[in-house]
Amino acid sequence: GACVAADDFAAAMGVLQEMLKSSEVPEPSVFNSLIGLCGKSGEGEYALRIFAYMKQLEVIPNSTTFRALVAACLNAGDSARAEQAVHEMAAAGWEPDAETAESLLRAVASRQGEVSLPGRLLPLLHRFLPCVEPAARGPLLLRLAADLCEASERCGGDAARLDEAARVVDALRFQAGAPPPLAPVLDEAAFGAALRQLH
Repeated sequence: GACVAADDFAAAMGVLQEMLKSSEVPEPSVFNSLIGLCGKSGEGEYALRIFAYMKQLEVIPNSTTFRALVAACLNAGDSARAEQAVHEMAAAGWEPDAETAESLLRAVASRQGEVSLPGRLLPLLHRFLPCVEPAARGPLLLRLAADLCEASERCGGDAARLDEAARVVDALRFQAGAPPPLAPVLDEAAFGAALRQLH
């Protein structure tokens, strides 16, 4: 406990090893703290290993476990793994809190280099937007639209891909109640102009 409180990752892992040598199965809170510490240290891979080991020991993850795991993956820049963790969280019967849902949606919208990204964002929105406080949904949708524009612009792409991104941006802006919707985008110059409209 003291090691985790002091944010000493190496010492905390040593304590876990000692507990396991003594055949003592740690409580979920110990794993939660370690996964959280991994997140603070940017050690997403270690967080995933600890989570896998927790399940191997048949220690049942709780909502805090999943939130810490999602945060650790996001802090390590691995939004795909964070997305998997949120789906696993839902399958285990836990809903993400508003902060977790918002962080995941923004990370997915900002993901670079993924051709199918715009089409993948809408199903995630339908699934996880209800977890966000109603008053925060409009501003979040506008931030997602801006994130998506920036990610699509950074990774270039052909006209069809930019057009798909623009349609999702239109949908986000419409859902956020931010008229007028953007005109269909057919080239990078028009896309850049659309991006400037959002800022």
